[in-house]
Amino acid sequence: GGVPSLVARWIRTSFRPGHFLGGGGRKESTLVTFLLLWLFVCPLLLGNLYCQFFVGPTAGWLLDWAFLINWGTGTLLLNLWAVMCYFSLFTRRVWGDIIFGEPVAGANMNNNNDANDMPRQLFNDGADGAPAENDAAGSPSGRTGPAWQGRDGVVARCVASIKAFVVGWEWDKIDRQALLSDFAVPVAKHLGIAFVFPVSVLFLAASFLSALGRSIGINFAFRALTVLGLAIDYVL
Repeated sequence: GGVPSLVARWIRTSFRPGHFLGGGGRKESTLVTFLLLWLFVCPLLLGNLYCQFFVGPTAGWLLDWAFLINWGTGTLLLNLWAVMCYFSLFTRRVWGDIIFGEPVAGANMNNNNDANDMPRQLFNDGADGAPAENDAAGSPSGRTGPAWQGRDGVVARCVASIKAFVVGWEWDKIDRQALLSDFAVPVAKHLGIAFVFPVSVLFLAASFLSALGRSIGINFAFRALTVLGLAIDYVL
């Protein structure tokens, strides 16, 4: 009896054999995919990218436990970014409070879709064709799509879906659109591009130049290629 029996009964009814393979397992597979992306894939990509960009493409792997260090760094940075998006910390309203000591007139706390958020050219366009006020740090999904910041943003909808599921343990609260299509998948895609592009190009270039008896500055080349990859991904 008690809590252990309730948990055991919930696990037996929710994770039946073959449940993930059938239509009834769509919610479960959505949750598992989201957790894998957000807890493992994205932190590893971001942590390795951070280490190789600031420390160097080779120096990070010379350390003991580099894998765990990079994962921990990526987890910290990723969740810090999500928290800042959730509380609209990439908006002119917040920076107006910090710099000038008073809120920007007409600023909207719920999302970024007003003229008082940061410069338009730095943000993605809104789904309705109007510019949405997300900058590069607050909009990893690119130049099109909904706003990421505020109580009505992508991050907030993801948090709401997870919170509703945890509170009532109801699988119908799992929203595939909010968790994967709008949130985890775009983040993983852009982090993957930012990491794989410089590594791949650098590997091919180093192999080619070594065959010619020449060498390149690995650290500078990696940083330049990372910036180039981010610019290409932003434009496309």
